[in-house]
Amino acid sequence: APCRDHGPVGYCTNEKDTICNPTDERGWEYAQHMCPVTCNLCSEHLRQDCEDNDKNGLCELNRDSICNAANPEGKEFAINACAKTCNMCSEYYAIYNEKHEFTSKTTPT
Repeated sequence: APCRDHGPVGYCTNEKDTICNPTDERGWEYAQHMCPVTCNLCSEHLRQDCEDNDKNGLCELNRDSICNAANPEGKEFAINACAKTCNMCSEYYAIYNEKHEFTSKTTPT
């Protein structure tokens, strides 16, 4: 995949200080996903925008039970671990935004 910033125009540049200085692993993943160019992370191994964070193939094997989880914990697991398999990429990014409160700082387009 080509290395490029995602999100609204100017988002990465405006939020550079916050996004490019994450405090945890998920923050780094977010920076890599959303603003690799701005954060100078293009040389890192980049996953596709929305991938399963699942090394054991559990998402494929248990697709139905994981993706259709009714309880909040199950849903969050599905979004975090199996976003691609479960087709939950928008939820996946929404959680990142929420966790890092980026949405409150972005300017509406």
